[in-house]
Amino acid sequence: MKQIGIWILKIVAAGIMLQTLYFKFSAAPESVYIFSTLGLEPYGRIGIAILELIASIAILVPATTGLGALLAIGLMAGAIFSHLGKLGIVVMDDGGQLFIYALLVFISSLILLWINLHQIKTLLFRITKVKFILCFIMISSINSGNLKAQAISSQPKQELIFSTAFSSNQATASIGYQYHWQLGKKKHWEIGLGLRNTTAFSSKNDYITAPARLARSSTVPFLVVVSDQVSQNWDTLAVQRPFVNMLNAMTEIKYHFNNKLSVGFNIDLIGVSFGSSSSSILTTNSVSKSETNTKPSKFNLLLTGDLDKGSLNSEFFVNYQVSKKWGIRLVYQYLFTEYTTKNIYQTAPDGTSNYEFRNKANNLGIGLSYNF
Repeated sequence: MKQIGIWILKIVAAGIMLQTLYFKFSAAPESVYIFSTLGLEPYGRIGIAILELIASIAILVPATTGLGALLAIGLMAGAIFSHLGKLGIVVMDDGGQLFIYALLVFISSLILLWINLHQIKTLLFRITKVKFILCFIMISSINSGNLKAQAISSQPKQELIFSTAFSSNQATASIGYQYHWQLGKKKHWEIGLGLRNTTAFSSKNDYITAPARLARSSTVPFLVVVSDQVSQNWDTLAVQRPFVNMLNAMTEIKYHFNNKLSVGFNIDLIGVSFGSSSSSILTTNSVSKSETNTKPSKFNLLLTGDLDKGSLNSEFFVNYQVSKKWGIRLVYQYLFTEYTTKNIYQTAPDGTSNYEFRNKANNLGIGLSYNF
Protein backbone atom coordinates (compact mmCIF):
# COMPACT_ATOMS: atom_id res chain seq x y z
CA MET A 1 0.00 0.00 0.00
CA LYS A 2 2.85 2.39 0.80
CA GLN A 3 4.33 1.96 -2.67
CA ILE A 4 0.94 2.58 -4.28
CA GLY A 5 0.60 5.80 -2.30
CA ILE A 6 4.12 6.91 -3.33
CA TRP A 7 3.34 6.29 -7.00
CA ILE A 8 0.08 8.23 -6.72
CA LEU A 9 2.07 11.19 -5.37
CA LYS A 10 4.60 10.82 -8.20
CA ILE A 11 1.91 10.70 -10.89
CA VAL A 12 0.12 13.75 -9.44
CA ALA A 13 3.32 15.84 -9.25
CA ALA A 14 4.90 14.75 -12.54
CA GLY A 15 1.61 14.45 -14.44
CA ILE A 16 0.51 18.02 -13.70
CA MET A 17 3.90 19.46 -14.66
CA LEU A 18 4.16 17.39 -17.86
CA GLN A 19 0.69 18.29 -19.11
CA THR A 20 1.49 22.01 -18.80
CA LEU A 21 4.69 21.73 -20.85
CA TYR A 22 2.89 21.80 -24.20
CA PHE A 23 1.36 25.19 -23.38
CA LYS A 24 4.73 26.62 -22.33
CA PHE A 25 6.74 25.20 -25.24
CA SER A 26 4.10 26.11 -27.86
CA ALA A 27 3.71 29.66 -26.51
CA ALA A 28 -0.01 29.27 -25.78
CA PRO A 29 -1.70 32.64 -25.08
CA GLU A 30 -2.19 31.81 -21.36
CA SER A 31 1.51 31.03 -20.87
CA VAL A 32 2.64 34.09 -22.82
CA TYR A 33 0.31 36.28 -20.73
CA ILE A 34 1.61 34.86 -17.43
CA PHE A 35 5.29 35.26 -18.23
CA SER A 36 4.79 38.64 -19.87
CA THR A 37 3.06 39.84 -16.70
CA LEU A 38 6.03 38.58 -14.67
CA GLY A 39 8.52 40.16 -17.11
CA LEU A 40 10.01 36.75 -18.02
CA GLU A 41 8.73 36.22 -21.58
CA PRO A 42 10.03 34.30 -23.53
CA TYR A 43 13.18 32.93 -21.91
CA GLY A 44 11.67 32.54 -18.45
CA ARG A 45 8.80 30.52 -19.93
CA ILE A 46 11.16 28.28 -21.87
CA GLY A 47 13.66 27.91 -19.03
CA ILE A 48 11.01 27.02 -16.43
CA ALA A 49 9.45 24.52 -18.85
CA ILE A 50 12.81 22.78 -19.20
CA LEU A 51 13.27 22.69 -15.43
CA GLU A 52 9.76 21.26 -15.00
CA LEU A 53 10.56 18.57 -17.57
CA ILE A 54 13.74 17.64 -15.68
CA ALA A 55 11.87 17.63 -12.34
CA SER A 56 9.10 15.41 -13.74
CA ILE A 57 11.52 12.84 -15.13
CA ALA A 58 13.56 12.84 -11.92
CA ILE A 59 10.44 12.31 -9.78
CA LEU A 60 9.39 9.28 -11.84
CA VAL A 61 12.85 7.65 -11.64
CA PRO A 62 13.07 5.99 -8.18
CA ALA A 63 16.78 6.76 -7.74
CA THR A 64 16.20 10.52 -8.19
CA THR A 65 12.71 11.07 -6.77
CA GLY A 66 14.00 13.19 -3.89
CA LEU A 67 16.06 15.42 -6.17
CA GLY A 68 13.15 15.90 -8.56
CA ALA A 69 10.83 16.69 -5.66
CA LEU A 70 13.27 19.30 -4.33
CA LEU A 71 13.40 21.01 -7.73
CA ALA A 72 9.61 20.86 -8.07
CA ILE A 73 9.16 22.45 -4.62
CA GLY A 74 11.34 25.38 -5.66
CA LEU A 75 9.47 25.83 -8.93
CA MET A 76 6.03 25.59 -7.34
CA ALA A 77 6.98 27.94 -4.51
CA GLY A 78 7.79 30.54 -7.16
CA ALA A 79 4.47 29.86 -8.93
CA ILE A 80 2.46 30.11 -5.68
CA PHE A 81 4.08 33.41 -4.66
CA SER A 82 3.46 34.76 -8.19
CA HIS A 83 -0.24 33.92 -7.88
CA LEU A 84 -0.45 35.49 -4.43
CA GLY A 85 1.28 38.59 -5.76
CA LYS A 86 1.37 39.95 -9.30
CA LEU A 87 -0.76 37.34 -11.11
CA GLY A 88 -3.65 36.83 -8.68
CA ILE A 89 -5.36 33.55 -7.82
CA VAL A 90 -7.51 33.60 -10.98
CA VAL A 91 -5.66 33.99 -14.29
CA MET A 92 -7.59 34.69 -17.49
CA ASP A 93 -10.87 33.40 -15.97
CA ASP A 94 -9.46 29.94 -15.15
CA GLY A 95 -11.28 29.81 -11.80
CA GLY A 96 -7.97 29.43 -9.93
CA GLN A 97 -7.14 26.14 -11.68
CA LEU A 98 -3.44 26.91 -12.21
CA PHE A 99 -3.07 27.99 -8.58
CA ILE A 100 -4.67 24.73 -7.40
CA TYR A 101 -2.35 22.72 -9.68
CA ALA A 102 0.68 24.50 -8.18
CA LEU A 103 -0.53 23.68 -4.64
CA LEU A 104 -1.08 20.00 -5.52
CA VAL A 105 2.41 19.66 -7.01
CA PHE A 106 3.95 21.51 -4.06
CA ILE A 107 2.27 19.31 -1.42
CA SER A 108 2.92 16.06 -3.31
CA SER A 109 6.58 16.98 -3.83
CA LEU A 110 7.00 17.96 -0.18
CA ILE A 111 5.84 14.50 0.94
CA LEU A 112 8.06 12.80 -1.66
CA LEU A 113 11.06 14.82 -0.50
CA TRP A 114 10.48 13.76 3.12
CA ILE A 115 10.27 10.09 2.10
CA ASN A 116 13.44 10.32 -0.04
CA LEU A 117 15.51 12.66 2.13
CA HIS A 118 18.45 10.24 1.99
CA GLN A 119 18.92 11.05 -1.71
CA ILE A 120 19.69 14.69 -0.85
CA LYS A 121 22.38 13.56 1.59
CA THR A 122 23.87 11.40 -1.18
CA LEU A 123 23.83 14.38 -3.56
CA LEU A 124 25.74 16.55 -1.09
CA PHE A 125 28.41 13.88 -0.86
CA ARG A 126 28.68 13.63 -4.66
CA ILE A 127 28.96 17.39 -5.08
CA THR A 128 32.24 17.26 -3.20
CA LYS A 129 33.46 14.77 -5.80
CA VAL A 130 32.37 16.95 -8.73
CA LYS A 131 34.61 19.76 -7.45
CA PHE A 132 37.59 17.66 -8.44
CA ILE A 133 36.46 16.96 -12.03
CA LEU A 134 38.50 19.73 -13.69
CA CYS A 135 41.58 18.78 -11.72
CA PHE A 136 41.01 15.17 -12.66
CA ILE A 137 40.70 16.02 -16.37
CA MET A 138 44.00 17.88 -16.28
CA ILE A 139 45.73 14.97 -14.59
CA SER A 140 44.12 12.59 -17.07
CA SER A 141 45.48 14.61 -19.99
CA ILE A 142 49.01 14.62 -18.56
CA ASN A 143 48.91 10.88 -17.95
CA SER A 144 46.96 9.91 -21.06
CA GLY A 145 49.54 7.29 -21.96
CA ASN A 146 48.98 5.49 -18.69
CA LEU A 147 45.20 5.81 -19.02
CA LYS A 148 45.24 4.11 -22.39
CA ALA A 149 47.12 1.22 -20.95
CA GLN A 150 44.35 0.49 -18.47
CA ALA A 151 41.58 -1.93 -19.27
CA ILE A 152 38.03 -0.59 -18.83
CA SER A 153 35.66 -2.56 -16.65
CA SER A 154 32.46 -3.88 -18.22
CA GLN A 155 29.90 -1.08 -18.56
CA PRO A 156 26.09 -1.37 -18.33
CA LYS A 157 24.70 -1.98 -21.80
CA GLN A 158 21.64 0.27 -21.60
CA GLU A 159 21.62 4.03 -21.15
CA LEU A 160 19.10 6.85 -20.76
CA ILE A 161 20.29 10.30 -21.81
CA PHE A 162 18.78 13.65 -20.84
CA SER A 163 20.19 16.90 -22.23
CA THR A 164 19.32 20.52 -22.76
CA ALA A 165 21.15 23.07 -24.92
CA PHE A 166 20.86 26.77 -25.71
CA SER A 167 21.96 29.49 -28.12
CA SER A 168 21.08 33.16 -28.17
CA ASN A 169 17.66 32.59 -29.78
CA GLN A 170 16.89 28.88 -29.42
CA ALA A 171 16.66 26.13 -26.80
CA THR A 172 16.33 22.35 -26.96
CA ALA A 173 15.50 19.48 -24.60
CA SER A 174 16.07 15.83 -25.46
CA ILE A 175 15.61 12.39 -23.95
CA GLY A 176 17.02 9.21 -25.48
CA TYR A 177 17.59 5.50 -24.95
CA GLN A 178 20.59 3.52 -26.23
CA TYR A 179 21.95 -0.03 -26.20
CA HIS A 180 25.76 -0.20 -26.19
CA TRP A 181 28.42 -2.67 -27.30
CA GLN A 182 32.02 -2.44 -26.02
CA LEU A 183 34.79 -3.11 -28.53
CA GLY A 184 38.37 -4.41 -28.24
CA LYS A 185 40.22 -6.28 -25.54
CA LYS A 186 40.58 -3.24 -23.30
CA LYS A 187 37.04 -2.07 -24.02
CA HIS A 188 37.97 1.58 -24.57
CA TRP A 189 35.63 1.96 -27.56
CA GLU A 190 31.86 1.72 -27.42
CA ILE A 191 29.14 2.00 -30.05
CA GLY A 192 25.42 2.35 -29.47
CA LEU A 193 22.07 2.39 -31.23
CA GLY A 194 18.88 3.86 -29.87
CA LEU A 195 15.98 6.25 -30.09
CA ARG A 196 15.88 9.95 -29.16
CA ASN A 197 13.22 12.65 -29.00
CA THR A 198 14.48 16.23 -29.29
CA THR A 199 12.25 19.27 -28.81
CA ALA A 200 13.47 22.57 -30.29
CA PHE A 201 11.75 25.90 -29.76
CA SER A 202 12.28 29.65 -29.97
CA SER A 203 10.26 32.85 -30.13
CA LYS A 204 11.25 33.54 -33.77
CA ASN A 205 13.80 32.06 -36.18
CA ASP A 206 14.95 32.46 -39.77
CA TYR A 207 15.03 29.44 -42.09
CA ILE A 208 16.89 29.47 -45.41
CA THR A 209 16.51 27.50 -48.62
CA ALA A 210 17.06 23.81 -47.73
CA PRO A 211 17.64 21.66 -50.87
CA ALA A 212 21.32 21.06 -51.62
CA ARG A 213 20.73 21.52 -55.37
CA LEU A 214 19.98 25.17 -54.63
CA ALA A 215 22.04 25.84 -51.49
CA ARG A 216 25.35 24.20 -52.50
CA SER A 217 27.62 24.02 -55.54
CA SER A 218 27.79 20.20 -55.30
CA THR A 219 25.27 17.51 -54.42
CA VAL A 220 27.78 14.64 -54.19
CA PRO A 221 27.41 12.89 -50.78
CA PHE A 222 30.13 13.94 -48.29
CA LEU A 223 31.63 16.42 -50.79
CA VAL A 224 28.50 18.53 -50.30
CA VAL A 225 29.73 19.34 -46.78
CA VAL A 226 32.83 21.17 -48.07
CA SER A 227 31.35 22.53 -51.30
CA ASP A 228 30.73 26.25 -51.80
CA GLN A 229 27.54 27.80 -50.50
CA VAL A 230 25.41 29.38 -53.25
CA SER A 231 23.98 32.18 -51.14
CA GLN A 232 22.46 34.00 -54.12
CA ASN A 233 19.93 31.13 -54.32
CA TRP A 234 18.89 31.48 -50.68
CA ASP A 235 15.53 32.87 -49.69
CA THR A 236 14.53 33.40 -46.05
CA LEU A 237 11.46 32.08 -44.26
CA ALA A 238 10.85 33.81 -40.91
CA VAL A 239 8.93 31.35 -38.71
CA GLN A 240 7.26 33.26 -35.90
CA ARG A 241 7.07 30.55 -33.21
CA PRO A 242 9.07 27.44 -34.20
CA PHE A 243 8.26 24.32 -32.18
CA VAL A 244 9.62 21.02 -33.51
CA ASN A 245 9.59 17.54 -31.97
CA MET A 246 11.89 15.12 -33.77
CA LEU A 247 11.73 11.40 -32.94
CA ASN A 248 14.72 9.69 -34.56
CA ALA A 249 16.76 6.53 -34.47
CA MET A 250 20.30 7.45 -33.46
CA THR A 251 23.81 6.05 -33.19
CA GLU A 252 26.70 6.92 -30.88
CA ILE A 253 30.42 6.25 -30.67
CA LYS A 254 32.26 6.77 -27.38
CA TYR A 255 35.87 6.47 -26.18
CA HIS A 256 36.62 5.72 -22.51
CA PHE A 257 39.87 7.14 -21.11
CA ASN A 258 39.14 5.23 -17.92
CA ASN A 259 36.13 4.14 -15.86
CA LYS A 260 35.17 7.76 -15.13
CA LEU A 261 35.98 9.94 -18.15
CA SER A 262 34.81 9.49 -21.75
CA VAL A 263 34.19 11.53 -24.90
CA GLY A 264 31.86 10.78 -27.77
CA PHE A 265 29.64 11.78 -30.65
CA ASN A 266 26.04 10.87 -31.46
CA ILE A 267 23.84 11.66 -34.44
CA ASP A 268 20.25 11.09 -35.56
CA LEU A 269 19.74 8.73 -38.51
CA ILE A 270 16.08 8.51 -39.54
CA GLY A 271 12.70 9.35 -38.07
CA VAL A 272 9.73 11.69 -38.06
CA SER A 273 8.97 15.22 -36.86
CA PHE A 274 5.81 16.86 -35.61
CA GLY A 275 4.89 20.17 -34.02
CA SER A 276 2.43 23.03 -33.99
CA SER A 277 1.69 25.14 -37.06
CA SER A 278 3.13 28.63 -37.12
CA SER A 279 2.65 31.79 -39.09
CA SER A 280 5.61 32.66 -41.30
CA ILE A 281 6.86 35.29 -43.74
CA LEU A 282 8.81 34.29 -46.86
CA THR A 283 11.07 36.89 -48.44
CA THR A 284 11.81 35.92 -52.05
CA ASN A 285 13.09 38.20 -54.81
CA SER A 286 12.62 41.17 -52.43
CA VAL A 287 8.91 40.36 -52.09
CA SER A 288 7.36 39.24 -48.79
CA LYS A 289 4.61 36.61 -48.63
CA SER A 290 2.92 35.22 -45.54
CA GLU A 291 0.89 32.20 -44.43
CA THR A 292 -0.49 30.94 -41.11
CA ASN A 293 0.03 27.16 -41.26
CA THR A 294 3.72 26.48 -41.91
CA LYS A 295 4.60 23.08 -40.36
CA PRO A 296 7.75 21.09 -39.52
CA SER A 297 8.82 18.74 -42.32
CA LYS A 298 7.52 15.28 -41.42
CA PHE A 299 10.31 12.93 -42.59
CA ASN A 300 13.89 13.00 -41.30
CA LEU A 301 16.85 11.25 -42.96
CA LEU A 302 20.62 11.58 -42.57
CA LEU A 303 22.33 11.80 -45.99
CA THR A 304 25.29 14.16 -45.18
CA GLY A 305 25.26 17.94 -45.12
CA ASP A 306 22.56 19.82 -46.99
CA LEU A 307 21.43 16.56 -48.57
CA ASP A 308 19.82 15.73 -45.21
CA LYS A 309 16.04 15.70 -45.00
CA GLY A 310 13.97 17.12 -42.15
CA SER A 311 15.18 17.75 -38.59
CA LEU A 312 18.23 16.02 -37.07
CA ASN A 313 20.23 16.38 -33.85
CA SER A 314 23.94 15.63 -33.37
CA GLU A 315 26.08 16.11 -30.25
CA PHE A 316 29.73 16.06 -29.22
CA PHE A 317 30.10 15.47 -25.49
CA VAL A 318 32.46 14.92 -22.55
CA ASN A 319 30.99 12.57 -19.94
CA TYR A 320 32.09 12.07 -16.33
CA GLN A 321 30.68 9.20 -14.24
CA VAL A 322 29.90 10.41 -10.72
CA SER A 323 28.73 6.88 -9.83
CA LYS A 324 28.32 3.50 -11.49
CA LYS A 325 24.95 4.53 -12.90
CA TRP A 326 24.93 8.32 -13.15
CA GLY A 327 27.06 10.56 -15.35
CA ILE A 328 27.13 14.29 -16.12
CA ARG A 329 28.16 15.69 -19.49
CA LEU A 330 29.01 18.88 -21.32
CA VAL A 331 27.41 19.04 -24.76
CA TYR A 332 28.07 20.84 -28.05
CA GLN A 333 25.00 20.41 -30.25
CA TYR A 334 24.66 20.92 -34.00
CA LEU A 335 20.97 20.97 -34.88
CA PHE A 336 19.07 20.95 -38.18
CA THR A 337 15.38 21.87 -38.09
CA GLU A 338 13.25 22.14 -41.22
CA TYR A 339 9.88 23.71 -42.02
CA THR A 340 7.68 23.16 -45.08
CA THR A 341 5.35 25.82 -46.41
CA LYS A 342 1.95 25.05 -47.92
CA ASN A 343 0.70 28.06 -49.87
CA ILE A 344 3.85 30.16 -50.33
CA TYR A 345 7.04 29.03 -52.05
CA GLN A 346 10.35 30.07 -53.55
CA THR A 347 10.71 30.15 -57.32
CA ALA A 348 14.25 28.86 -57.91
CA PRO A 349 16.54 30.11 -60.72
CA ASP A 350 15.88 26.87 -62.62
CA GLY A 351 12.13 27.55 -62.54
CA THR A 352 11.26 24.90 -59.94
CA SER A 353 9.31 25.62 -56.75
CA ASN A 354 10.84 25.11 -53.32
CA TYR A 355 8.74 24.66 -50.18
CA GLU A 356 11.49 23.47 -47.77
CA PHE A 357 13.54 25.76 -45.51
CA ARG A 358 16.17 24.90 -42.90
CA ASN A 359 17.69 26.41 -39.77
CA LYS A 360 21.15 25.32 -38.55
CA ALA A 361 22.03 26.01 -34.93
CA ASN A 362 25.16 25.64 -32.80
CA ASN A 363 24.11 25.15 -29.17
CA LEU A 364 25.92 24.50 -25.90
CA GLY A 365 24.42 22.56 -23.03
CA ILE A 366 24.59 20.04 -20.23
CA GLY A 367 23.20 16.56 -19.77
CA LEU A 368 22.75 13.52 -17.56
CA SER A 369 23.27 9.85 -18.39
CA TYR A 370 21.78 6.93 -16.47
CA ASN A 371 23.26 3.47 -17.08
CA PHE A 372 21.50 0.23 -16.23
